[in-house]
Amino acid sequence: MGAAQARECLLEKLLLQSEDNRSIDICLDLAQEASHLADCYSHVNQLITNDLVRDYVPYSWNSLVQVKREYYTGMAHYQVASGVLHKEATEMSPTTKDTLLYLHAEAVLAQLDIRLPKDESERRLLGM
Repeated sequence: MGAAQARECLLEKLLLQSEDNRSIDICLDLAQEASHLADCYSHVNQLITNDLVRDYVPYSWNSLVQVKREYYTGMAHYQVASGVLHKEATEMSPTTKDTLLYLHAEAVLAQLDIRLPKDESERRLLGM
């Protein structure tokens, strides 16, 4: 849990530092970091709900870990949408395109079959 909390501080620092000047690449980096945090808290949740540990962990901690997992999942989605809707997104670099493809690699049951937007309308659909 300590590693997750340290990464949380790092993400907050990155959010504050980039608040005024957030490019599409920064949005996607923030999304990756938030997604990683959600995975960390998911792993912590699995550990503290284990039969051997459950009785020693306060119930409120379990609830907090679940809330943090959902919060950072939502933040990751928000940052990807912010990046895709960013004014620079019309002219993505090859690195940005690779990052965007990577972010959607595990979305097996998506409602939209758009991994990399080709035009403005697809960008808006993916971002919303």
